Amino acid sequence: KGRYCESFDAVLKESVLPAACWMRDDRLGGRQQLGIVLDYLHRHGLFPNALQEKAEAVRLWETIAALSESIAWPDAELGAFVRTSAQYGLRLFRIVEQGWRVLALGTEGDRSGAYDAAAIREAAAAYDDAWCSYRELASTPHAATLYAGCYFALPGAESEPGLDESVAYYRALAGA
Repeated sequence: KGRYCESFDAVLKESVLPAACWMRDDRLGGRQQLGIVLDYLHRHGLFPNALQEKAEAVRLWETIAALSESIAWPDAELGAFVRTSAQYGLRLFRIVEQGWRVLALGTEGDRSGAYDAAAIREAAAAYDDAWCSYRELASTPHAATLYAGCYFALPGAESEPGLDESVAYYRALAGA
């Protein structure tokens, strides 16, 4: 629900990778990697479906996190690992949800010429808050490697612009 985009992926017929492989290894792509996806969603009026899917991913991770807290783990170390893993998923997909909100609003503005500046600023601020919460996990002993807001690059090559660049781009257009 958070990694892919059902509204787009359902029509692929395996012609390209699901959701253009926008999440790669530990990297989050942005408008460049998602260009064909964003264009398709815009042309077919499917941004509400895609955003609902991202919100559902967050709700699922909230449930997982609550369940991980409710279990009386007989092995404290295992319990800590599971709780941290659940928080990792929840916080990561909050970033994804807000990043996609910015991308949807920005793409709609790109096509219409009129940007909903207030909504973009709100989504960008929520994106920033989600990153702050996610980065707090780095100090947790059981946390996996954190994702980065830039896109994948081969070793030694410079990273490609990703979700952070896209949010910054639309934030600037919104005057924030």
